[in-house]
Amino acid sequence: MNQIVHNFVQLVENNKGINTKEEMIKTVCNSFPMVKDGRAVYHTDFFAVIFCYSKNNSFSNVILSLSKLEKYDHIPCFVVLVKKDLDNVIYLINTTFLDKISHSSQDLRAENIRGSFLGSNIRKELTEIGKK
Repeated sequence: MNQIVHNFVQLVENNKGINTKEEMIKTVCNSFPMVKDGRAVYHTDFFAVIFCYSKNNSFSNVILSLSKLEKYDHIPCFVVLVKKDLDNVIYLINTTFLDKISHSSQDLRAENIRGSFLGSNIRKELTEIGKK
């Protein structure tokens, strides 16, 4: 793993007690030269990240459109879920790690990227890892 990506993951892990999305964004942006793309995506040349918030363990928010994710799919893409009064979680959200996509993607084709994905669509475990 690229050292910058590793440092980002470590920063999020070291600050898993932060309980507001704004504070987490500030912490990350103070440590890495992030560029904001639109409403949700922050990125560097090495990784992209979206910050989400939940008052509990549920995670069914719409995260991002597939066309926007495709723009960053060549680098590690993360979502940081900031949870009120609970430890925060970081997930890898590159297209490989999505279990399904929304119904608005019915006509999805390589030349017609459409639809979005929810937090509940992200793989939380990779059963393939560790298999022999």
